[in-house]
Amino acid sequence: MFTAAKSDDIIKRAEEKARAKEAPVTFVGKEGFTMLPEVSASLKILTTFDAQCINDLSFECISTLEKKGEWDSDRIHSIKEKHTILSADDLLKAVTGLYFISRAAVRDHVPLSKIKKDMISLGFKADIADVFVHHIHSNRFNIERVSMRNRIHYPRLERLKWRIDLTISSSRLKRVMVPTVTMQFFLDNGRIVNIDLSVEKFHVLRYNVAKLLLQMGTLNRHPMIRIMNQLEEEARRGM
Repeated sequence: MFTAAKSDDIIKRAEEKARAKEAPVTFVGKEGFTMLPEVSASLKILTTFDAQCINDLSFECISTLEKKGEWDSDRIHSIKEKHTILSADDLLKAVTGLYFISRAAVRDHVPLSKIKKDMISLGFKADIADVFVHHIHSNRFNIERVSMRNRIHYPRLERLKWRIDLTISSSRLKRVMVPTVTMQFFLDNGRIVNIDLSVEKFHVLRYNVAKLLLQMGTLNRHPMIRIMNQLEEEARRGM
């Protein structure tokens, strides 16, 4: 049976779909489609805050990104005490949403001009968008450096020791006289790897390393790589 409640529900869902279609596409996605629900839930709260409140929240979000997601509960509490208009629930939504916005801006290398433009289209005032952009501009490279250091990767080689051992005899033969290359790899995770190579296998390793270095040098000299490096350098200067 078709009731007034069902009719209101249909109208409400139609209005939500219409608003979603009109929502701008920003670096944090499109509201109602690709935008994280945490960001969507925080926008109505964040857009009501003044510049000083956004400044304090941005500082905390940037600090958290630099510390790989470790929140400072004391500083969060001090923000709540300083801005008494915030309820605990609103503060949690605001900090979470601004954290994801900050992470998206740094992760995707979004230009500062686009960050400001998109934040204004999301409902932020121009002066408040400038405050957020200032924090991103001042701390972008620190966050990227921390992110690179903490990313999942294979251990790196820190030191290498090697020596040549000569096997004079064995239990089967009195005279062997076979050289062996012993290599010791010191990795950045504290692990030490020891390998013994015959002369033939050592030459295979040496050949493959030389071949890899040659390929890397050829790749670095490729015109497209030079263009990409130049564009990246210009983008950094413009940030």
